[in-house]
Amino acid sequence: MNKLKLVLIVKIGMLVGLFSFLIMIAMTLQRQQSYFENTIDSIKFECGLAYDEKYELRETIDHNYVQQIVWKIGSIRNYPVSFTSKILLKEEANEKSLDETWENVMYLVEMYSEKRIDSQK
Repeated sequence: MNKLKLVLIVKIGMLVGLFSFLIMIAMTLQRQQSYFENTIDSIKFECGLAYDEKYELRETIDHNYVQQIVWKIGSIRNYPVSFTSKILLKEEANEKSLDETWENVMYLVEMYSEKRIDSQK
């Protein structure tokens, strides 16, 4: 009887441990995905603030503003990179969103470069 009870307790303990481990992995993946999506949204918002209603670059945009945006998108180019996230996350949707945002940022960089060249003439 005691042996059966001990085996049952060990099995329940193993199941609880496995369940806790799976919950931990799921929470980590959710945190990574949320960080990725929030960063993309932040970059899109900041790119949008760089233009006025005529879709021309605002006068207040400087090199630091553009550089901060480039650094932000550069930091998430390979994020998330863990093995489990590559298997379980929607990588295609992330890549599409990242590529669209990258194009917007590169357009902003190009517009800023043209503005800077024009102002130096």
